[in-house]
Amino acid sequence: NSKFGTKKGRNGTLKGYAVRSFHFWGESGKEWYQKQNKAATKSDEKGIGKEKEKAGVKVEEVLMMRWIRPFSLHTREYRFSWQGHDFVWKGTRIVDPGLKRVFRPFLRLCHLKLVVLVPGKGRKGEKDLVLARFTSMASKRKAGRFEVYEDILDRFFGEELMRSGGPEKGICGGVQGEGGKEMIRQRLRDVVVGTGMCMVIGEWSKRQVVIGIILAALDSIQ
Repeated sequence: NSKFGTKKGRNGTLKGYAVRSFHFWGESGKEWYQKQNKAATKSDEKGIGKEKEKAGVKVEEVLMMRWIRPFSLHTREYRFSWQGHDFVWKGTRIVDPGLKRVFRPFLRLCHLKLVVLVPGKGRKGEKDLVLARFTSMASKRKAGRFEVYEDILDRFFGEELMRSGGPEKGICGGVQGEGGKEMIRQRLRDVVVGTGMCMVIGEWSKRQVVIGIILAALDSIQ
Protein backbone atom coordinates (compact mmCIF):
# COMPACT_ATOMS: atom_id res chain seq x y z
CA ASN A 1 0.00 0.00 0.00
CA SER A 2 1.15 3.54 -0.72
CA LYS A 3 0.76 4.39 2.99
CA PHE A 4 3.69 2.15 3.86
CA GLY A 5 5.79 2.06 0.70
CA THR A 6 7.80 4.79 -1.00
CA LYS A 7 7.03 6.17 -4.45
CA LYS A 8 10.15 4.84 -6.17
CA GLY A 9 11.11 1.94 -3.92
CA ARG A 10 14.66 3.15 -3.47
CA ASN A 11 17.25 2.54 -0.73
CA GLY A 12 15.99 -0.97 -0.04
CA THR A 13 12.37 0.02 0.57
CA LEU A 14 9.27 -1.47 -0.99
CA LYS A 15 7.49 0.54 -3.67
CA GLY A 16 3.99 1.52 -2.58
CA TYR A 17 1.00 1.37 -4.91
CA ALA A 18 -2.31 3.20 -4.61
CA VAL A 19 -5.54 1.21 -4.64
CA ARG A 20 -6.93 1.09 -8.18
CA SER A 21 -10.36 2.52 -8.88
CA PHE A 22 -11.18 -0.39 -11.21
CA HIS A 23 -11.06 -4.19 -11.16
CA PHE A 24 -9.83 -6.48 -13.93
CA TRP A 25 -12.03 -9.40 -14.97
CA GLY A 26 -10.78 -12.63 -13.47
CA GLU A 27 -9.00 -11.02 -10.51
CA SER A 28 -9.75 -12.17 -7.00
CA GLY A 29 -10.38 -9.74 -4.14
CA LYS A 30 -13.18 -7.72 -5.77
CA GLU A 31 -14.88 -7.13 -2.41
CA TRP A 32 -11.63 -5.79 -0.97
CA TYR A 33 -11.27 -3.27 -3.82
CA GLN A 34 -14.82 -2.06 -3.30
CA LYS A 35 -14.27 -1.68 0.46
CA GLN A 36 -11.04 0.29 -0.02
CA ASN A 37 -12.56 2.61 -2.62
CA LYS A 38 -15.56 3.26 -0.38
CA ALA A 39 -13.31 4.10 2.58
CA ALA A 40 -11.20 6.43 0.40
CA THR A 41 -14.34 8.26 -0.79
CA LYS A 42 -15.50 8.85 2.78
CA SER A 43 -12.07 10.21 3.72
CA ASP A 44 -12.19 12.70 0.83
CA GLU A 45 -15.67 13.84 1.87
CA LYS A 46 -14.44 14.57 5.40
CA GLY A 47 -11.57 16.63 4.03
CA ILE A 48 -8.81 14.42 5.30
CA GLY A 49 -5.60 15.37 3.53
CA LYS A 50 -3.07 12.96 2.11
CA GLU A 51 -0.41 11.70 4.48
CA LYS A 52 3.19 12.69 3.97
CA GLU A 53 5.44 10.07 2.43
CA LYS A 54 6.80 7.81 5.14
CA ALA A 55 10.26 6.30 5.37
CA GLY A 56 8.91 3.05 3.91
CA VAL A 57 9.19 -0.58 4.88
CA LYS A 58 12.57 -2.21 4.32
CA VAL A 59 13.06 -5.93 3.77
CA GLU A 60 16.10 -8.15 4.18
CA GLU A 61 15.31 -10.38 1.24
CA VAL A 62 12.74 -10.83 -1.52
CA LEU A 63 11.74 -14.15 -3.07
CA MET A 64 10.88 -14.17 -6.77
CA MET A 65 8.70 -17.12 -7.73
CA ARG A 66 9.07 -17.89 -11.46
CA TRP A 67 6.47 -19.70 -13.54
CA ILE A 68 8.72 -22.20 -15.31
CA ARG A 69 6.69 -23.68 -18.17
CA PRO A 70 3.25 -22.06 -18.52
CA PHE A 71 2.65 -23.51 -22.00
CA SER A 72 3.38 -27.17 -21.34
CA LEU A 73 2.01 -30.21 -19.53
CA HIS A 74 3.71 -28.98 -16.35
CA THR A 75 1.88 -25.68 -15.94
CA ARG A 76 1.69 -25.97 -12.15
CA GLU A 77 5.39 -25.51 -11.47
CA TYR A 78 6.89 -22.45 -9.79
CA ARG A 79 10.55 -22.17 -8.82
CA PHE A 80 12.39 -19.85 -6.45
CA SER A 81 15.84 -19.71 -4.87
CA TRP A 82 16.61 -19.13 -1.21
CA GLN A 83 20.06 -19.14 0.35
CA GLY A 84 21.65 -20.83 -2.62
CA HIS A 85 19.10 -23.67 -2.88
CA ASP A 86 16.41 -24.19 -5.52
CA PHE A 87 12.84 -24.80 -4.32
CA VAL A 88 9.93 -25.87 -6.54
CA TRP A 89 6.20 -25.75 -5.85
CA LYS A 90 4.42 -28.13 -8.21
CA GLY A 91 1.33 -30.26 -8.61
CA THR A 92 1.10 -33.77 -7.18
CA ARG A 93 -1.40 -36.62 -7.29
CA ILE A 94 -0.29 -38.18 -4.00
CA VAL A 95 -2.97 -37.35 -1.43
CA ASP A 96 -4.00 -38.19 2.09
CA PRO A 97 -5.64 -41.66 2.21
CA GLY A 98 -8.38 -40.12 4.36
CA LEU A 99 -9.68 -38.07 1.43
CA LYS A 100 -13.13 -39.25 0.38
CA ARG A 101 -12.81 -41.47 -2.67
CA VAL A 102 -15.74 -39.89 -4.52
CA PHE A 103 -13.93 -36.54 -4.73
CA ARG A 104 -10.43 -37.80 -5.62
CA PRO A 105 -10.79 -37.66 -9.44
CA PHE A 106 -12.06 -34.07 -9.27
CA LEU A 107 -9.44 -32.74 -6.83
CA ARG A 108 -6.28 -34.37 -8.15
CA LEU A 109 -5.40 -31.18 -10.09
CA CYS A 110 -5.63 -29.10 -6.90
CA HIS A 111 -2.96 -30.80 -4.76
CA LEU A 112 0.48 -29.20 -4.36
CA LYS A 113 3.87 -30.07 -2.90
CA LEU A 114 7.07 -28.15 -2.18
CA VAL A 115 10.40 -29.81 -2.94
CA VAL A 116 13.95 -28.60 -2.54
CA LEU A 117 16.65 -29.87 -4.88
CA VAL A 118 19.54 -31.45 -2.97
CA PRO A 119 22.58 -33.43 -4.17
CA GLY A 120 22.01 -37.17 -4.62
CA LYS A 121 24.14 -40.00 -3.26
CA GLY A 122 27.82 -39.33 -3.67
CA ARG A 123 26.94 -35.69 -4.36
CA LYS A 124 26.04 -36.74 -7.92
CA GLY A 125 22.94 -35.39 -9.59
CA GLU A 126 19.98 -33.96 -7.72
CA LYS A 127 17.00 -35.42 -5.90
CA ASP A 128 13.73 -33.95 -4.64
CA LEU A 129 13.24 -33.56 -0.90
CA VAL A 130 9.55 -32.96 -0.09
CA LEU A 131 9.19 -30.27 2.58
CA ALA A 132 5.45 -29.53 2.53
CA ARG A 133 2.22 -30.62 0.90
CA PHE A 134 -1.23 -29.12 0.35
CA THR A 135 -4.14 -31.55 -0.03
CA SER A 136 -7.32 -29.99 -1.39
CA MET A 137 -10.65 -31.07 0.13
CA ALA A 138 -14.34 -30.76 -0.66
CA SER A 139 -15.41 -29.50 2.74
CA LYS A 140 -17.46 -26.64 4.16
CA ARG A 141 -15.04 -26.07 7.04
CA LYS A 142 -11.83 -25.65 5.06
CA ALA A 143 -10.39 -25.65 1.55
CA GLY A 144 -7.70 -28.20 2.31
CA ARG A 145 -4.90 -29.39 4.58
CA PHE A 146 -1.49 -27.71 4.54
CA GLU A 147 1.22 -29.89 6.09
CA VAL A 148 4.83 -28.93 6.79
CA TYR A 149 7.11 -31.92 7.40
CA GLU A 150 9.09 -30.63 10.37
CA ASP A 151 11.42 -33.64 10.56
CA ILE A 152 12.45 -33.30 6.90
CA LEU A 153 12.72 -29.53 7.32
CA ASP A 154 15.09 -29.97 10.26
CA ARG A 155 17.14 -32.54 8.33
CA PHE A 156 17.51 -30.17 5.38
CA PHE A 157 18.40 -27.33 7.75
CA GLY A 158 21.14 -29.31 9.49
CA GLU A 159 22.55 -31.43 6.69
CA GLU A 160 22.31 -29.10 3.68
CA LEU A 161 21.70 -25.48 4.62
CA MET A 162 24.22 -25.15 7.46
CA ARG A 163 26.79 -27.53 5.95
CA SER A 164 26.97 -25.52 2.74
CA GLY A 165 28.50 -22.62 4.64
CA GLY A 166 25.44 -21.26 6.37
CA PRO A 167 23.04 -18.57 5.20
CA GLU A 168 24.02 -15.26 3.69
CA LYS A 169 24.87 -12.35 5.95
CA GLY A 170 22.04 -10.21 7.23
CA ILE A 171 19.37 -12.90 7.36
CA CYS A 172 19.49 -13.23 11.15
CA GLY A 173 20.18 -9.58 11.91
CA GLY A 174 23.69 -10.23 13.18
CA VAL A 175 22.57 -12.64 15.92
CA GLN A 176 25.17 -15.35 16.46
CA GLY A 177 25.13 -18.78 18.12
CA GLU A 178 22.02 -20.82 18.86
CA GLY A 179 19.83 -17.71 18.81
CA GLY A 180 20.90 -16.94 15.26
CA LYS A 181 20.35 -20.54 14.15
CA GLU A 182 16.83 -20.54 15.58
CA MET A 183 16.02 -17.30 13.75
CA ILE A 184 17.26 -18.84 10.49
CA ARG A 185 15.23 -21.98 11.15
CA GLN A 186 12.12 -19.85 11.71
CA ARG A 187 12.84 -17.87 8.52
CA LEU A 188 12.92 -21.18 6.63
CA ARG A 189 9.47 -22.04 8.01
CA ASP A 190 8.24 -18.58 6.99
CA VAL A 191 9.49 -19.16 3.45
CA VAL A 192 7.68 -22.51 3.24
CA VAL A 193 4.36 -21.23 4.63
CA GLY A 194 4.46 -17.87 2.81
CA THR A 195 5.15 -19.33 -0.62
CA GLY A 196 2.63 -22.08 0.08
CA MET A 197 -0.14 -19.55 0.69
CA CYS A 198 0.80 -17.76 -2.54
CA MET A 199 0.50 -21.04 -4.44
CA VAL A 200 -2.82 -22.09 -2.90
CA ILE A 201 -4.46 -18.72 -3.52
CA GLY A 202 -2.89 -18.32 -6.96
CA GLU A 203 -3.93 -21.79 -8.14
CA TRP A 204 -7.47 -21.19 -6.86
CA SER A 205 -7.64 -17.88 -8.76
CA LYS A 206 -6.49 -19.56 -11.99
CA ARG A 207 -9.14 -22.27 -11.64
CA GLN A 208 -11.83 -19.62 -11.13
CA VAL A 209 -10.79 -17.90 -14.36
CA VAL A 210 -10.89 -21.20 -16.27
CA ILE A 211 -14.34 -21.99 -14.86
CA GLY A 212 -15.54 -18.51 -15.85
CA ILE A 213 -14.28 -18.97 -19.41
CA ILE A 214 -16.00 -22.37 -19.70
CA LEU A 215 -19.29 -21.02 -18.37
CA ALA A 216 -19.12 -18.03 -20.71
CA ALA A 217 -18.46 -20.34 -23.67
CA LEU A 218 -21.42 -22.58 -22.76
CA ASP A 219 -23.66 -19.56 -22.35
CA SER A 220 -22.70 -18.25 -25.79
CA ILE A 221 -23.52 -21.63 -27.35
CA GLN A 222 -27.01 -21.55 -25.88
